[in-house]
Amino acid sequence: SDIDKYNPEIRGEQEPYLVKVSSKRDAARATWTLITKNQKRVMDLPSMYIDPPFENTLTFVLCYTPVTPNQVTIFNLIIAFIVGCLFWTGHFVAGAFLTYAAEILDGVDGKLARAKIIFSNLGEYECYVDFLYEHWWYIAITVGLRHQGYGSAVWWAWGILAVSDIWDNILYTMSEHWYGKSLDLLTPFDSAFRKIAGRRNIYALIFLIGFLLGYPFATFWVAAVWGLITASIHTYRLARYRMLNPVMVT
Repeated sequence: SDIDKYNPEIRGEQEPYLVKVSSKRDAARATWTLITKNQKRVMDLPSMYIDPPFENTLTFVLCYTPVTPNQVTIFNLIIAFIVGCLFWTGHFVAGAFLTYAAEILDGVDGKLARAKIIFSNLGEYECYVDFLYEHWWYIAITVGLRHQGYGSAVWWAWGILAVSDIWDNILYTMSEHWYGKSLDLLTPFDSAFRKIAGRRNIYALIFLIGFLLGYPFATFWVAAVWGLITASIHTYRLARYRMLNPVMVT
């Protein structure tokens, strides 16, 4: 009862578990519990309902191998680079499907690190690496659309999406600096909005649906507009929260 249940890494409370292990079967069950219970609490819809079965199963398998979280991260970066190459060359559907593999691996490396208790500097800076390859995707989609004959409006869509995403990341940094917690954790509304807010997983889902339907240009604009709406809502929410809660963490 004396343990602080709040864990900033998983964005919420984490119940302590005491599990008796007297056999290999017990150990396997304990490992599964360790993996499934360190799932982040505030997530988007794909991370909540689509990714966990694949992430948890792959993490469980990797727990019994010498594979490290850093190796998973590096492999994921290779996948992410290939995704950008596919978008650049106009293979939008193939690229969209492969973004899902990158999405799964991005969750696996964190869960594997927490399960194996292996942490490194690469893991600490992973969010910055993710930011870079996500924007590589957006530039690649823009170039791919231009190669297919779409006009200069494609660059406007890229600009709106890029600026909105960068500003949104700045807002999250400000929230962490001022209040010591993610913007998503400020109020129940913000936690709920996180489920559909414009982020990589939501954009990847938009791309997959739109590219499969055969509307790459319109799909890119949908993602750009949703990114702008997301940044606008987050700007208002953080400004309002600061007015109502002027006391800040130093």
